[in-house]
Amino acid sequence: MTQEQPPRSAPNLWRRSTSDRMIAGVAAGVAARIDAPSWVVRLAFVLLTIFGGVGVPLYIIGWLLMPEEGSDESHARRIASRIDGEQQ
Repeated sequence: MTQEQPPRSAPNLWRRSTSDRMIAGVAAGVAARIDAPSWVVRLAFVLLTIFGGVGVPLYIIGWLLMPEEGSDESHARRIASRIDGEQQ
């Protein structure tokens, strides 16, 4: 007798929001992933920028690494594939 395994669901990936964005959708994407209001994450980015200066670099890293909703390719992956294509 074989047991059937339930189909694997798509992993819950981090995605930048296309609908709830102020700049690039990073804060809204993080908020959706952690199930928090987007204004809280935006405030956290602002506070991290004011007290420590890491808010902007973290936001840029999120923009580079998080694909947009409806896409599987991040900016970093696009840049890497262009560089790889130029070297061949």
